[in-house]
Amino acid sequence: MHFSTFVGTVALCAGAQAFSDTTPFILSSTAVLDVSTPIDQLQSNTHVLKTAKNLLASCPTDKYVVVSQPSLHSKDLESSASSPTLYSIVQGDAIRSTFSVAGMYGEIASEDLLAFIRKACAARYEKGDISISSLPLPTLPVENRAVVLRENDDMIADVLANAPLGDSYTILYLSDVRDVKYEAQFKTVFSSGMKRDDVVTRKSNATVDNRKFFEKYQLFNAGIYMTLLATFFMMTILYVGLQALASLEVSVGAFDKDMGPSAQKK
Repeated sequence: MHFSTFVGTVALCAGAQAFSDTTPFILSSTAVLDVSTPIDQLQSNTHVLKTAKNLLASCPTDKYVVVSQPSLHSKDLESSASSPTLYSIVQGDAIRSTFSVAGMYGEIASEDLLAFIRKACAARYEKGDISISSLPLPTLPVENRAVVLRENDDMIADVLANAPLGDSYTILYLSDVRDVKYEAQFKTVFSSGMKRDDVVTRKSNATVDNRKFFEKYQLFNAGIYMTLLATFFMMTILYVGLQALASLEVSVGAFDKDMGPSAQKK
């Protein structure tokens, strides 16, 4: 069932005219999921997300991999040659269920799916019995999309060569609601026997700056020095001016009317 469903999705993706401005969505699992057939190949992102959550609610497998390919369009998956690794995974003998939509209006945030899987598998996730991973790929450009898509597919192959999926897994392939900054940390994405959250991994692996305070922050640079120097000169000029004004002493008598005998004679 999964084979015919996916092949039908690919065939519809080839009809790019009918699926313009849409993105594909693929969910394949080694578990037997309650996937209704036939699947409407034109759906909204809200409906697709709801269906995906229903399929994942029981936490059916031991590994979950969310592959996000920003700027992916339905027409990008016109044939198996565009992404052979992905096709080989979905069509593999181990896959028992596939939910795929050729034309999805709107996009789904990969983080929404990851958060839902963590919640659905909370008990097993906390014990470290399952692995939840995200694999963000570089954004597809406007030009040479087929070349970059194939290169990204090769990256998926490299990851799986170093860390196989195993016997119980669910893989999701979708465009993302926003372009995800690509970081090449694939070699630790699929660690077996322990839970995995790439976001946490990136934070925990961040380089800690242990330099002293005055080495990390330059408190006196050229700009600050020039400002202090100019302020000093301005204060000096102001001080001298005030001193000069204070030294001017005018006798009060200079403003008194001369009422003496000499003034009266005048």
